[in-house]
Amino acid sequence: MNSCSCVELIEYPVVFKNGITHIRVECVECKKFIKWKEQPVQNSKLWFGKHKGKKISEVPTDYLEWYRDNGDNKKLIRKINKYLSEN
Repeated sequence: MNSCSCVELIEYPVVFKNGITHIRVECVECKKFIKWKEQPVQNSKLWFGKHKGKKISEVPTDYLEWYRDNGDNKKLIRKINKYLSEN
């Protein structure tokens, strides 16, 4: 549910300085920001390390498993777990 009286929403990708892309949702009529939409897990990009800038789907499974077991970013670990369970 959007927070303005507009009916139609638009989604478009926004690339941040760190290379990560997020999907911005806004009202077509008033251009008011509504929310950030989560992108598919396989399209999420790493922003650090030797695989910086690569999509999760492009990173070797052994590295994803290592990060899952040793990493400190809980959100990324959840994404990796979801990706690994689906593939």
